[in-house]
Amino acid sequence: MTGKGVMRVYSLVIKNSKLDWFLAFKAVVDRFQGLQEATLNRKLSDHYPIFRHDLKVDYGPTSFNLFNSWLIMDGFDDLVCGCATDKFVLLKNKIKLLKNKIWDSHFRAKEACKAKKVQLESRLADIDSSIDGGLSSIDLVNERKSIIRELGSLKKVDAADLAQKPKVQWLVKGDENSAFFHGMLKNKRWQALIRGVSVGGEWVSDPVFVKN
Repeated sequence: MTGKGVMRVYSLVIKNSKLDWFLAFKAVVDRFQGLQEATLNRKLSDHYPIFRHDLKVDYGPTSFNLFNSWLIMDGFDDLVCGCATDKFVLLKNKIKLLKNKIWDSHFRAKEACKAKKVQLESRLADIDSSIDGGLSSIDLVNERKSIIRELGSLKKVDAADLAQKPKVQWLVKGDENSAFFHGMLKNKRWQALIRGVSVGGEWVSDPVFVKN
């Protein structure tokens, strides 16, 4: 992006131009939260170039898979916070402990969900049989509505994982549209990355310091 009509670099930065307002637009800031600027001095270039680039961070490979259903699991936030309170434990040991606790909690919740679903479906079948037999009442109708809502909530948890597993399988095998969709996924992952943290009012973006 060059040219006087776009922006002119002043030492005091006392003027705003179209480019200033465009880059300060909320949609641009929300989409590119790590946006940075590098401008050359008037003495170095006659074209007033402005270099815009996104902050690039690399935290290494993912420690373990994170399923969408975990985020809506009861007590998940407390479980994660409980594994990160001890300052004398190394980060890799915290991640191992967190991984084991999450999987244990996930399997227990999954078994409880299956048992609850079987119980609700059995009760729903009994209610339907009673209604078909002419023993309908307001209480039975309300109970049936409540059971259907609970079953919908349980199926929502399963659907969250079912929608994610085919994506993982597709990422491994791929298809004729792999190049296009891989680019889309990489872009979404890049936007979801943690760019840095605020420590004592100071923004830290170095991955080494962020991990510590």
